Formats: sequence, C-alpha cells, structure tokens
Amino acid sequence: MLTARQSKFVDQFVTLGSGAAAARKAGYSEKSARQIATENLSKPSIKAAIAAKQAEAAQRLEIDREAIVGGIIGAIATARQECDGANMILGYVSLAKLLGLDKPESVNGVPSTENSALQSKFDNMSDAELLAIIAGQPLPQVVN
Repeated sequence: MLTARQSKFVDQFVTLGSGAAAARKAGYSEKSARQIATENLSKPSIKAAIAAKQAEAAQRLEIDREAIVGGIIGAIATARQECDGANMILGYVSLAKLLGLDKPESVNGVPSTENSALQSKFDNMSDAELLAIIAGQPLPQVVN
C-alpha cells in the first residue's frame, strides 16, 4: 500500500517522466527531491504502481510499442525529407532507447572488454585527434 505522497509521486512520474520533478510535485523538498526519487523508484510497490499506471494510459490511448515505433520511424522519414539532421538523430536516439539498443553490446550478459577498452581510448583522445580520425587523416603528434 502506498502513502498519499507516494501515490502522488507515481501520478507525477507517469505524467512528467522525471523522478526529481515528480518528487517536487508530490510535496518533497527541493533539497531531497533527487534522493527521494531514487529511493522511490527502487521500491517494488512504487515500480509496480508506475507500471500499472503506464499500462492503463497506453490502453486508454490505444498505444502500443508498435505504434510508437511506427510514429518515430515516420518522424525520422519526415526529418530526412526536410534535411533536418538534428531531428533525425533525435528520432534515432528515441528509437534506440525504446528498443534497448542504447546499451553497450554484451556477450552472454557481460559487457565486451574490447568495447570498453575502445571506448576508454576514444574518451581520452583530444578533439584534434578525433577530428583527424573523422577526416581520415593521420593522428596529430602529441607534443609533451
């Protein structure tokens, strides 16, 4: 059973999609909103209530995953026709998140160490080095 404040948090989370904003709207203090949101979103009873509210909303609006994917693909096509690269990328990012393709690839549930090492290498590169790779040029020499 949820408290009145937790119920309000659930309603606000389903509406806003942000834990901290939902916590503030549910009456938690600005200072503790993020922490309370994290705690609330880890509680099985609150997770279940959120899932139920989301399912209820999807049913009421007659929306399912297939309809959402179709809508995103349509938006990507429109952005492509309008040469709107930013919205094309936004569409692909949304689609990747929805389909779970935004997570690192793993083998048997274990993230690839090769991918992690490569990611680390890119993270440590300078902008000049990254631009050289994009341009297909040799990497600039680093002067110490």
